[in-house]
Amino acid sequence: MAASKNFYSYAQDQKAVALIDIVGFGKLTQATNTSLVSAEGVFLFLENCVLPYREQMKTPGKREVPADLSANGHRYGFWYNHVLEGSVNFIYLSDSVLLYSCSLVNLFNVVSNIFGSAIVWAVPIRAAITMGDLHHSEWIERPGSGICLYGGALTKAVEQEKQMSGKALRVSISDEVYELVKGNPRLMSMVAAPGVLSTSAELKWWLNALAPHNGKSESEQLRIHFDRWFKDKNTAHWFGGPNKADAVAMVD
Repeated sequence: MAASKNFYSYAQDQKAVALIDIVGFGKLTQATNTSLVSAEGVFLFLENCVLPYREQMKTPGKREVPADLSANGHRYGFWYNHVLEGSVNFIYLSDSVLLYSCSLVNLFNVVSNIFGSAIVWAVPIRAAITMGDLHHSEWIERPGSGICLYGGALTKAVEQEKQMSGKALRVSISDEVYELVKGNPRLMSMVAAPGVLSTSAELKWWLNALAPHNGKSESEQLRIHFDRWFKDKNTAHWFGGPNKADAVAMVD
């Protein structure tokens, strides 16, 4: 049976997981065909935020997430024939993107880039980053291939994202990930401690999100693109309420 599957992650190898969710997407899936904005169009924009970073995701990185390195997957290496250790793998889950890696540095950088692209493409998103076991395998045959994706890391990420109701443009970091971050100066420089922005630690994604352009700084670029959400973009027609207010506060 194992020969009929590709294994990308297995339960004994802990991963850091980032679950990125489109805020308010559910309403779009229920909209009529005459709506100014379609769920299909918004999801396409999300893909445009993710796919430009595929080569970056494939770059191997240093492991910061601890695991039992005596397990067969590490001793013989067959778990990483397709995804190099320390690189970032991903899968779409409905209106969400799940990214995972044993390298927090790589994962943080990819998430930051995706959030920067989301500002440009006007896709309101939020994310939760957790850590734990994760199994990801896929049957080889096509079509009708089955995807197996489960584990404590995914369960915790889903639960943490649920607690972000009324939030947008934020990346919440779980307590266990923050404890690991505190022991690494490079990672700590990328994270805001609890109480600075919210009750939980958050990734300072804007540090690597946008580059200076036309004499404008990164912060100025972020403001310019965000303001266009409600002037030139269709986002204004479906993104509002507490989520919008929090996004405005985040950008300010």
